Amino acid sequence: MKLSRAGRYENSGLVKQPGFVGQVLLGQAASRPGEERKEHSTVKAILFAAALAGICLGSAQSQPVADPAYRAIVQEAKAHVQEVDVQKFQALRKAHPDLIFIDVRESEEWASGHAAGALHISKGMLEHDVEAKVANKQATVVLYCHSGARSALAAENLMRMGYSNVYSLAGGFRAYQAAGLPVEK
Repeated sequence: MKLSRAGRYENSGLVKQPGFVGQVLLGQAASRPGEERKEHSTVKAILFAAALAGICLGSAQSQPVADPAYRAIVQEAKAHVQEVDVQKFQALRKAHPDLIFIDVRESEEWASGHAAGALHISKGMLEHDVEAKVANKQATVVLYCHSGARSALAAENLMRMGYSNVYSLAGGFRAYQAAGLPVEK
């Protein structure tokens, strides 16, 4: 299908008049005052929506995964907290059968699958809810998130609150799953 100079779509002998957008592009828009304003505002609305969609989609793609300030505070937290890999976690669990395993991910992440036997307290509510759920501040607590960043930040805050045996699972839920450990939904 090809647009001719006359403003018609040509395709194997079939000729069709262009719609309003095509007429605007060819300078053949309707000349009736009311019709022109109505169609012109429709075109403006369509163009505005397209531009807005482009801006939104473009900005979402251009955002970095994690900015330097976030990475810096995660690294600082990791310097203060004890991280355990999956093997050390399994050893801790055997040595401390009463170990409390807390998933600090968001509710949507928890619902899509979590470590078997874990307790869910999202990072945003941890400081608020933890004392009601883990009253013993000497209990062995291992926190995990998706990759180990949020759990390190959360572990640091629990230490500030007086919890003395707090660990962050290095690699988070990804490492837990990769090790083939049990998952629940």
